[in-house]
Amino acid sequence: EALVDDSSAIAGGALLLGGTVIGRGSEIGAGARVDTSVVFDGVEIEAGATVERCVIGAGARIGARAHLTDAVI
Repeated sequence: EALVDDSSAIAGGALLLGGTVIGRGSEIGAGARVDTSVVFDGVEIEAGATVERCVIGAGARIGARAHLTDAVI
């Protein structure tokens, strides 16, 4: 089950899996998949991106259709 701050925006079709945590003011695009990851405040993960087992630092931008696995950004 994912933990998502109320101020974040999760677009339709986005999947948040495996205990993912989404910080304040973050935006997850349509069709994005975030699995077993920690996303800090103010992050933008664009449409169709896949983020697995990652830590994404505050203010980062992950581009559309990017694929990240086991990364710290």
